[in-house]
Amino acid sequence: MEAFRIAMLALASMGCAVAQDVPPPPKPADEGPSLEATMKFLQDKLPGKANFIVYAHDNVAGTDWTVSESVETSNVSADASRCRVDVHYRTIQGGQTTVGMR
Repeated sequence: MEAFRIAMLALASMGCAVAQDVPPPPKPADEGPSLEATMKFLQDKLPGKANFIVYAHDNVAGTDWTVSESVETSNVSADASRCRVDVHYRTIQGGQTTVGMR
């Protein structure tokens, strides 16, 4: 009797373990632009100037302050084969100017 129960459990578990044919999930409708198109977009849109102000608050000290900054970018070169964007920049923060290349 014990052997019969073990055999039935084994058969039942084998039935549960049988693989079922499940179709793969559908592909997304839109995979978005290619890397080349994205890099071209960045090269075209990045050159320019942005001015902004950061407002900050320190909860511990109870102080507030602002930092104004200006960032200007030029000579943007995007290379999809190297997945790299090079840019010349100039920032002005608190009256100090920084110029560089990344």
